[in-house]
Amino acid sequence: MNLDGRDILKALSEPFEDNEIEWRAQTCNQYGSALMLPYIDARAAMERLDKVLGFNWKDQYHEITMNGKQAFQCELSIRIENEWVTRTDGAETTDVESVKGGYSSAFKRACVKFGIGRYLYDLPQFWLKIEKSGSVYVSVNKGREKITGFVNPPSILEIVTGSKPQPKPQPQSQQTQQTQQTQQTQQPTNQNQHASGEHENAIKIVMGEIQDGNIASNLIPYFLERVGCKSSDLKAASIEQLKGIYYAINAVNKYLNVCRGHGLSLEQVLYYSQIVCKTTLTDINALYFLMDYKRTEEAIELIKGDYSKSIAQ
Repeated sequence: MNLDGRDILKALSEPFEDNEIEWRAQTCNQYGSALMLPYIDARAAMERLDKVLGFNWKDQYHEITMNGKQAFQCELSIRIENEWVTRTDGAETTDVESVKGGYSSAFKRACVKFGIGRYLYDLPQFWLKIEKSGSVYVSVNKGREKITGFVNPPSILEIVTGSKPQPKPQPQSQQTQQTQQTQQTQQPTNQNQHASGEHENAIKIVMGEIQDGNIASNLIPYFLERVGCKSSDLKAASIEQLKGIYYAINAVNKYLNVCRGHGLSLEQVLYYSQIVCKTTLTDINALYFLMDYKRTEEAIELIKGDYSKSIAQ
């Protein structure tokens, strides 16, 4: 079977449906929010390979040593235009399902080199409020304490594509067709309830970012003004406006988390942000109105570069 290479790579790198995305908690903060990481499991990656390539892919594994520990190397090969192309990556065994986890992690890393799920690495950080109920259960250690609860992750597909995923049509039974007229009379109420639930969840996510950044409440009206909301109350903002606030805050929180990880002082935090913002800064709150994801990544690269130099010296 002759397959065009560009079409294959494009099909492999397509975003996954939200129900194919898994979430795990990496850490939590003092404000009751968890840093949630989206990922795909090995099964979803295999199904993508089967869907795009059929039998035109294969994988092989070799036991290796990484950092003095047992690890596995995956050689993932796909056939493009009658030529086999191989990309390789490895992973250590895991604490859970030791050997199986090593195989799975090595396979997924090799898949990323063909574009499968690679876009997940470019997403912003998701600090989500831990609630008593929600769609995803979390259990994360905070020091010696284990925090458990639920979070409501956003739609990754919506973030990546910029459009709300459409539900797949379901076949209607005769009874469903007979009661359709009754359901239509209830539809406006159901839609309003669903919209209200999405809006409340969006507010919770934004509040989680505000708490994570330890942002003073008197700045909220300025965020609302920035996204075009005339009210000073978050509840009056639309979901799109709340998204705009979330992105503005999350970009800076991502930068500040890196700064904390490197033990930077306030002067150093402002120093790197001034370089990318090209203006003098004296107040850390100003970052929330000047920095976006592009500037955040630029500042982080500067920090990493200087940190690497200091280690080398």
